[in-house]
Amino acid sequence: MTPAMDTIGAYLDALAQNKLDREAFLAQNKVPFLVTVETMDDALPGGMTPEGATAATVAHDPQKLRRASIAAREARVYAIAKREGVNADKAILVGRARDNDVWINDSEVSKHHAKVTISKGEYSISDVGSTNGTFINDRKIELEKPVAVHNYDAVRLGRAQKMQFLDAESFFDYLTVLRRFVGI
Repeated sequence: MTPAMDTIGAYLDALAQNKLDREAFLAQNKVPFLVTVETMDDALPGGMTPEGATAATVAHDPQKLRRASIAAREARVYAIAKREGVNADKAILVGRARDNDVWINDSEVSKHHAKVTISKGEYSISDVGSTNGTFINDRKIELEKPVAVHNYDAVRLGRAQKMQFLDAESFFDYLTVLRRFVGI
């Protein structure tokens, strides 16, 4: 993955230009992703808009569809992987400070918010003492107590935007659906 591939829009553009195909993407990306599924302006994709509209009703309103499409293009994508030379911890550290493996530049995320561990191919997330907590599927997890995270689980760090945990295959499928059905 190139550093510029940090938004849904960057991935969709690569798909549109035939620079991103399934086999190559899966060969390059062996790690899961956290993908923003909720924005402040529109909660689509992944939920309802602030006006209470669902994906089905937004599809019938060109103005709402356009806002949702723009929001989806700007949605952030974070690969859950160690960054070489960033820190000595064996776990994948997540937070607002640049010494984290997954750097989330959002004031609602603590400097050192959570850590992701991998054991026997399974991922878990622990809160490492964040100010506003860590939530998996809208349930606050206990401090320093690892909780298993699975494909399609919702993850929220404090009051930041909701993200979805997706393995590489599911993320590529999500991009394909967005491109085909939403037209972005």
